[in-house]
Amino acid sequence: MEKMKAQAGIEFLIMAGIMLVLFAFCVMIYVMENDEAANWNDALEADSICFRVSSAINSFASLGASDTNSTYWFSLPPYVNYKSYSVRVAGNAMLVTVDYGTGAVGCRLQTKNIANSTGSNVFIMATNATMKNNGGALVVS
Repeated sequence: MEKMKAQAGIEFLIMAGIMLVLFAFCVMIYVMENDEAANWNDALEADSICFRVSSAINSFASLGASDTNSTYWFSLPPYVNYKSYSVRVAGNAMLVTVDYGTGAVGCRLQTKNIANSTGSNVFIMATNATMKNNGGALVVS
């Protein structure tokens, strides 16, 4: 009888060990997938900001040279999922890029006629930007 109790105790310890290994494996997979989901969330949020900036610039540029006194103001969120980011506009390349630290996304512009207040075609956009139509050329300040 004594031998049967010891065997049951050993079987219990083996099963408990197997369950702990299985639990640790599940936790490891959960953590890896959670990190990947957070990275995808950052990329999608950066995509949203990129498309918002691109759409605003394209819409304002579609007014053309006929509406030279118009001004458009827009603001961007201060963070991408509590992380800082930067929006770079390259007028000659017709490109907007959002760099959010662990990656970057880009989207196209429909115009090359864009510059900042110093006349540079490549610039980092502020979170609160004002666009002015200067005879068909957009000036972002």
